[in-house]
Amino acid sequence: MLVRNRLRAALAGALLTLLALPAAASAAQPGVTPVGYTSGKAVAEVPSIADALGQAPAGGRWVRLFFDWHQTEPADNSYDGGALDGLDQRVADYNAAGINVVVTVQSAPAWAPSINSDAGAAKYAEFMAFLAKRYRGRVAAWELWNEPDDHFFWPDGPKADRYAAMLRATSPAIKAADPAASVIVGGLVGNDYDFVEALYDQQAGSFFDGVGVHTDTACRIDAPDVVYRDPNGRIGRFAFTGYREVHATMARHGDAAKGIWMTEIGWTDADDLTCEVGANAGKRAKGVSAEKQASFLKQAFACIAADPYVKMASWFTLQDEAASSRFGLYDVNGRARPILAALKSVGDGTGAGVDPNCGGVVDDDVPTVAISAPALYFQRLVTSGSATDPSTPISKIELWADGKKVMGQKGASFSYDWFGSSKIAYGEHRIELRAYDEAGHVGVAATTVRRGDPVKSPRTVKAALGLKVRKAGSRFKVRATVKPPADGSFAEQPHGRLVLRFERKAGRKWKRSKVRKGIGDGGVHYAYTPRQKGTWRVYGVLDADAPYKKTKTKVFTFKVR
Repeated sequence: MLVRNRLRAALAGALLTLLALPAAASAAQPGVTPVGYTSGKAVAEVPSIADALGQAPAGGRWVRLFFDWHQTEPADNSYDGGALDGLDQRVADYNAAGINVVVTVQSAPAWAPSINSDAGAAKYAEFMAFLAKRYRGRVAAWELWNEPDDHFFWPDGPKADRYAAMLRATSPAIKAADPAASVIVGGLVGNDYDFVEALYDQQAGSFFDGVGVHTDTACRIDAPDVVYRDPNGRIGRFAFTGYREVHATMARHGDAAKGIWMTEIGWTDADDLTCEVGANAGKRAKGVSAEKQASFLKQAFACIAADPYVKMASWFTLQDEAASSRFGLYDVNGRARPILAALKSVGDGTGAGVDPNCGGVVDDDVPTVAISAPALYFQRLVTSGSATDPSTPISKIELWADGKKVMGQKGASFSYDWFGSSKIAYGEHRIELRAYDEAGHVGVAATTVRRGDPVKSPRTVKAALGLKVRKAGSRFKVRATVKPPADGSFAEQPHGRLVLRFERKAGRKWKRSKVRKGIGDGGVHYAYTPRQKGTWRVYGVLDADAPYKKTKTKVFTFKVR
């Protein structure tokens, strides 16, 4: 959890649920993380967990137990027999029930040097070697500390360099005592990929077999498929599927074969209470309904079933320690919640189905962008293009000119007739389309265009002109079209003026009666009412900017009676 409530505080002195690596598991297998001992309560720990996981196959049932160093070794090399006897019994009972065990060991004793020192790391390594030897072949995995990336459990706040030093000291000691046991990075608050990256920076990658994550963060009410992205574009640390970014970090360092251990997964059904911790304190409900709690568990397993590198998911917790927590499969009085049936239904981890479309996708891809713009233009630059990305959708495409943003459009396609391009200097300019995917990655396609001087440039292109005339009562409606050449030799729309000349025949001569100037949106629409009878004609003369030649339309002749 990001910030723990009273239930969280109880963890410091509790024994942890035991876990094991599943044999060739294709989906995350279910487990339970009980808080402390349940003896004397309404729910007996081992039988209740065995019942909750009963539909999972043999070898695919996990339990994670808390175990405290400070209680077990109250003095250097002096061990509390009662604490060890208790763990002995629990491990034996879970082994007999066919449930794999992982133990999380934390909380340094007062006599030990600070865990933030090399001497403290060495003492922790000695203690872990003692435990690994004692439980050789019976504890499948050792989780080193609980939430070492948070100030609640790690002394003086999280320090990746000191945790890495502890890993480097402890992992070889465990492996020497029990080579088959797995060493797991202590469950991180949320999906803290930055902390994992920092461990690699400290050369600790060779000293763990998997990374633990906790997705039961404070006041979590979003469904597993709800995703947001951090400012860097990665799936948010506190989004459920942020574990994909943790694994992506591992994969970038050559550790794709190592797994994610979701040693805590959970939602509270305290929807009638107000959140008291974190950024949402006092702003919304603490939890969800009991029905949603059960539904979210099944959705979560369907989600992680699509990611075979998630080894297990251990529900937090078996039974509530406080009436306000409501994470447990059983409430504080031992009554089962709907979540119990939901956990039973997931079976081998695929009982709720497999949902490959759940949540966010890790996106390391830069969008591929295509750009189309004329090599030469005079007044109006028209730029078009598109972008694709194999991982996430394209959110927008922007037009940039000479390093300055012009404008942007949403989506994966782009087309823009840039009016302002008539104001930039004559000569060459760099034009870019910058495409942004959902993760914020930017792909760029660029080209060089040249703005020509419409006065000084040669006139080499002939526009495509059309002229249509129809009679409407006593009026004649004229439509003249002005377009770039049909052969595609130049694509820019002509700019300038089109003169419409209405002329009446007087003897052998034609007498001009009306002139209409200007080019509208690709041509001219004009209605003319002749005031005299006789033979009339109309035609257009295009006088456009370079590179267009001066061009005349066909002549249309008509009678007025």
